[in-house]
Amino acid sequence: MATDKDTKKDFNEAYGQAIAGWGDFLKEAKTDFEFMTGDQWNSVEKQYLANQRRNALVFNRIRRVIKIITGYQRKNRLAFKIDPVGFEDDRAASQLTGVVMDVMRVGNGYNVMSDAFECGPCITGMNFVEAYVDKLGDIKFKRLPYNKCLPDPTFSERDLSDCNYFLRREYVTKDQAKMLVPGNDKEIDSLNPGRDEKFSHIFVGNKRYGDNLLAYDEFWRKTTKRVKVLIDRATGQEMVWTGSQKALDYILSSFPLQVTAIDRWEESVELNILIQGVPFYTGPDPFGLDEFRFVPLLGFWYPEVESDKLKLQGVVRSIRDPQSEFNKRISQEIDIIESQINTGYDAIEGTVVNPESLYQSGQGKVTWVKSEGNPAGLDAIRKKQPVDIPQGLFMLNQSIDKLLTEIPGINDELFGTEEKDIAGVLSKMRQGAALTILQDLFDNYRLSKKLLGKKLIKLVQKNYQPQKIQRIINEQPVPQFYDPDLTRYDVSVQEGLLTDSQRQLYYEELKALQQMGAPIPFAAIVDAAPIQLKEHLKRHIQAAEQAQMQAAQGEQQMNQLTQQLMQSQIAENLAQAQERRAEIQQNIATAALNRAKTAAEIQKMTLEGLSTVAKAAADLEQRKSLRTRR
Repeated sequence: MATDKDTKKDFNEAYGQAIAGWGDFLKEAKTDFEFMTGDQWNSVEKQYLANQRRNALVFNRIRRVIKIITGYQRKNRLAFKIDPVGFEDDRAASQLTGVVMDVMRVGNGYNVMSDAFECGPCITGMNFVEAYVDKLGDIKFKRLPYNKCLPDPTFSERDLSDCNYFLRREYVTKDQAKMLVPGNDKEIDSLNPGRDEKFSHIFVGNKRYGDNLLAYDEFWRKTTKRVKVLIDRATGQEMVWTGSQKALDYILSSFPLQVTAIDRWEESVELNILIQGVPFYTGPDPFGLDEFRFVPLLGFWYPEVESDKLKLQGVVRSIRDPQSEFNKRISQEIDIIESQINTGYDAIEGTVVNPESLYQSGQGKVTWVKSEGNPAGLDAIRKKQPVDIPQGLFMLNQSIDKLLTEIPGINDELFGTEEKDIAGVLSKMRQGAALTILQDLFDNYRLSKKLLGKKLIKLVQKNYQPQKIQRIINEQPVPQFYDPDLTRYDVSVQEGLLTDSQRQLYYEELKALQQMGAPIPFAAIVDAAPIQLKEHLKRHIQAAEQAQMQAAQGEQQMNQLTQQLMQSQIAENLAQAQERRAEIQQNIATAALNRAKTAAEIQKMTLEGLSTVAKAAADLEQRKSLRTRR
């Protein structure tokens, strides 16, 4: 078993290794933050300007670039949303979404994440977000700056999966230390406040205040632990056993053919707390997470680069040099313009009562000439002639100013162009191109959010009792809610519309589904709407619906009467049509009969005519025969 002496020794060794690996980065990160906040001249340059009676003027263009990036992130925030993997996981995923949204709202999680994104990837290159449980049992969030934590310098994965240890320091009062490690009041009172040589880059205020604080250190390191694993012989499903040995023996003896148990080593973490270098706690994570509680937000991270100054950077690092040159050029332009007013004097010694009076205006120089060496015609005091401003200096300044936006990938569209002749589609395309250049920052930020979401689910499962869950979501958690493998197999952390509550998210999703054509009644949307005096509105809606229903009923009755009238009219028209059809058929029969009579008469007339003709022909033939005989 490790002793306090061993813990302190391991802590010192880990700190020595970490500070050696991160020392150069810490210096560069400090300079990055100074440039962001406006301290952009080094000590040598400041002394040079002071010797010339010039001010160290700062024209901070870096702040605008950083605020454009972070402003876009803050404006387009997305919420945590727990999506189910299978249809049977809907209830657990919905309950987890409600709890996580409440945790982020109560703990101001989105603000902490945005601050860490600005101070980490955008400015220094590294920040961490810690999720912890406060004394009231609520999950809260804390941003860890680059200068208060030292991870294992050999880690290369953004999820800290290959990070062997993690160091952090805070300076606290004795009362705060007593709350952090309760039950050690006497030992804490005996500690002498003061700072040591470790974490010297942490600023703790003025010397009097800082000297009255205690150094609170957390030394996290990965270890292994032996666990019992139950295996279902039929399905192969595994479960880590956390109960008593007696209960395990009972299960194995009762179900020997169904369940078996094996021993296995699993990765774990150990927390060591030291105050003023004195160990006060060694053991597992008090919140039961059993992993690092810290989520990194990294900028441009290239762990294979050898130089510690270059392998981790923020956006500021790439535009520090153009900003320095921009300050110099603007200062030179101002200096030249001011020199036009007072370029200095040529004066003979002893000609003025107070020689300092010649230095009161501008930063012009005074050239003193001895009286015995005065050339002929030199006035006692003569103003020097100013020089002209080189035009190329203004062009150079514009070129440097342009570099400040081009190097990080920011274009004019992101700043808001005033050109009216640019098409909206073209402006949108240019904005998209600028954001594409910075897409890796936002992509890694989303990864950090997902990592934090998984830690939140585990913290909720370990520290929120079913009664608290019910108080948050107004329903009892389902048994699957506390499944330790839930985030691995059943649900996934995704991004969704940012709202203040799960009900508002449900309302927005309902509207989206209705716009897609889903048959969602208006009453369901009103029930989910996050509006005030909803009952008063629902009464008006019910009255309007009743009036609409009555009007619909009256209209339906009118439609029925109209249909009946139309049906009777149709029946009458059908009867008339049948009568006409019968009459037509009768007329057709009569016409056929008439045609038959006519044909018979014609036939009779034809037969009678033929017989007459035949008789006349016979008579004529008989007459011819008589004439011949004679």
